[in-house]
Amino acid sequence: TTNLTLLKYSHTPFAKINFWSNAELKELGIDAQTNEQSSKEIEIAELKNYTSATSDTSKIVKSVELYEDLEILKDGVCIVDTPGIDDAVFLREQVVSDFMSECDLMIHLMNVSQSSTQKDFEFILHSFLNNHIVKLAIVLTHSDLLTPNELNDVISYTQKSIKDKLNSIKDIDIFAISAKEYFKNPQNGGVGELKEYLYKTLFGDDSKKAHLAIDAYKKELLSVCKNLLEQKNSQVLALSGSNLETNEKISSLQNEQNELLKLIDDITKQSQDELKQIDANAIDTSFKLSLALLSSNIKDRLLNEIEYHKKQGKKPNDISYIVKTALNDGILNIARVKRNEILSAINGCKERLLLKFKGLEIKSEDEIFNIGEYLKSVGINFNYEQVCRDINDAISKDTKTLEQSIQGYLEQFLSDEKLGKFTSLILNLEKDKFTDLINEKLTQKLNELKQSEQTLSQKNLALNQTNEQIRSNLKSLTDEICELKSVLMELKNA
Repeated sequence: TTNLTLLKYSHTPFAKINFWSNAELKELGIDAQTNEQSSKEIEIAELKNYTSATSDTSKIVKSVELYEDLEILKDGVCIVDTPGIDDAVFLREQVVSDFMSECDLMIHLMNVSQSSTQKDFEFILHSFLNNHIVKLAIVLTHSDLLTPNELNDVISYTQKSIKDKLNSIKDIDIFAISAKEYFKNPQNGGVGELKEYLYKTLFGDDSKKAHLAIDAYKKELLSVCKNLLEQKNSQVLALSGSNLETNEKISSLQNEQNELLKLIDDITKQSQDELKQIDANAIDTSFKLSLALLSSNIKDRLLNEIEYHKKQGKKPNDISYIVKTALNDGILNIARVKRNEILSAINGCKERLLLKFKGLEIKSEDEIFNIGEYLKSVGINFNYEQVCRDINDAISKDTKTLEQSIQGYLEQFLSDEKLGKFTSLILNLEKDKFTDLINEKLTQKLNELKQSEQTLSQKNLALNQTNEQIRSNLKSLTDEICELKSVLMELKNA
């Protein structure tokens, strides 16, 4: 599914279509305009008019909400079907991430012949660390491709791999299904077992539905209490410390600052090493091969057009419009694809940094990026008049000479020196933006630590006088800390 789909309960079935905004369509590179209507309710039967690949409307659909009178959707259950993790369009990736933050039970699908990839591990771990998901089910699809023994081996390998690499995830259920076998006989294919698991988890006598929600919010509450406890302990230190203690704290902060400086240096070097791993030559070679393929496709299209007119006994019309449109659209599309490949590679660098340096927060700001405007900004402009004139002049030549001439003119046009520098320019641009983002986050952390040191130094004067108010505040804080510790103990034992 390209569009995110939500299944919700309603006694009367209907569908709700949510649209991309005009700004989002521009970022996606889709040449379309909405009527600024953010959503629209329709009958289920009308759904194909909005989601079918043959429908012009499908490209402006952001997500679909299906409301059905289904037993499994009762009592507030919502099933969210997300696009795959290989989706290179980051705007759609952000929509998926937003919904993942609300997820309690995660069902992760993997092809049985390609299970437990590094990308799967990274996605699952990132989902558990950054959201309140507390239960995981792995579904291995296409199980009919393997023998029973092979399937058992894959299931064992998958379970062991996930537990070994993602030891923070304790509760894992694994299912193997085959839609092909299920549609032959609903008793086969493993789909029934998965449905039974879901019904038992959500509605059975030993339903885990309430526990899922409670455990998820328990996870959030634990985090909140721990943060509050740290704040209260800091306030106690500020109130109870003497000048000597305060100086020791300042010294400790300075040590933290030195450690942070070393960490900043390690992160900076690691980020540089990660960026160096991006194969610029491969991206550039792929870009040039795409341009060569574009040249060949346009040539074939032009030859077919010319041949068609000649068979009709007519002189071919001016084909400048075809040449200009095909070149312009083709170059922009290739450039947009290459930028997405670069963004995907840099996003991989970011994920590896996040895994290595716990607590490092790197969140890219959303931006609207127009590839055509960028090309103009770096001086990559195209004058199509000469190539159009050359190709029009060559129409009267014999077929073989015409084909060679068109191919030569197109290759000459696409070998423009400035266009050849595109991948290098866009790669350096995205690398610089990523490096600036990391530097900004690290500088922010360093400034926060320096501010803490300065604040503590200023409080040194106030700590010279211990009065009743301070003692009262200290007792109040101590009581609050005891209460927080008690709450944390109850949560851990709950």
